[in-house]
Amino acid sequence: MPITTTSPPVPKGMGEPTEGGFSAISMWRSAFLAAGIFGCVIGAELLIVDAVTLLPLDGAGAPRNVTAPDWAPWSLLSAGAVTIMHCLTAGGGSAPPLKKQLPPHHGFHGG
Repeated sequence: MPITTTSPPVPKGMGEPTEGGFSAISMWRSAFLAAGIFGCVIGAELLIVDAVTLLPLDGAGAPRNVTAPDWAPWSLLSAGAVTIMHCLTAGGGSAPPLKKQLPPHHGFHGG
């Protein structure tokens, strides 16, 4: 008697479009896009602000001064920008393509 294996069914929303048109892949893409935007915003803020003073919420305790290292703003900006570019240009998912297909060129054919 041959042994056959079957894979379990894919849960709804795990790679296949659901009734709303979203899939798990597009949700991951959205999460990484948000993380990239967040990194760019925090990096841009750190370029402008030199130090931040944190006050305790309950009023007890001393305020803390936080200073970011010199490499932090540029690292956050570059990592955020690369993440955004990857999210917008990576294939797959349900996002529409960024470039339209151009019709074939009927002019110069080379020689």
